[in-house]
Amino acid sequence: MLRTKLGDQPRRKGAFIEPMQCLSVAKLPSGPEWTWEIKLDGYRALAVRSGKKVTLYSRLKNSLNIKHPYIVEPLSALPDDTIVDGEVVALDDDQEKLDLSLEKIELYEMPRR
Repeated sequence: MLRTKLGDQPRRKGAFIEPMQCLSVAKLPSGPEWTWEIKLDGYRALAVRSGKKVTLYSRLKNSLNIKHPYIVEPLSALPDDTIVDGEVVALDDDQEKLDLSLEKIELYEMPRR
């Protein structure tokens, strides 16, 4: 049924879309329709496959392809015009090393002028 509904939607080329940001709330919602996941420290990334090209974007639309080719390469197997929104995380037992990595990412993530 979902496939039919998606198939009825107009198609468009894969392109960067502004990622949704977290919303701070005083009370968490509850009920059977809500699920929760573990929050891992990392940074937001959007992968876009358009034609034969895959671009891994930061949330500020900077390309991360050169910095993370090992992430970009397997994404070339995605169907054309696919967008994947996710989090890039470093899984390591050494928290200090992870914190330093994230600091370097923040320096890299300066907006373009």
